[in-house]
Amino acid sequence: MFQNNTILEIIQRYRVVWAVGHASSVLNWDFETYMPSEGTLARAIADSELSLLQQRFTLSLKELVSQAEKESQSLNDEEKGIVRVGGCKQRDTQVLGDARGNKIQNGCVNASFRN
Repeated sequence: MFQNNTILEIIQRYRVVWAVGHASSVLNWDFETYMPSEGTLARAIADSELSLLQQRFTLSLKELVSQAEKESQSLNDEEKGIVRVGGCKQRDTQVLGDARGNKIQNGCVNASFRN
């Protein structure tokens, strides 16, 4: 399915973005369902730091996504999809400051990698 080395590196590095987002989701679930009031401040700080990490990791993919865009002629359809979604995530995160990339920007809505 994925053969291009740049695409493989994007996927590998995006796993960290996904893991941080997953941890943040678990923390948010805890906020909504169980959290004792004395844990509010510490969990809010942790959630904030996780969001910043996710944003930094997403933005760190910019050069790889740009490189893959230059190689688009040699990419298969699945690899082009990774480039499209990666570009959306970059624009969403950079322009809107949304570490989770879930806002609408340049035709990108709830874009995420699945692997």
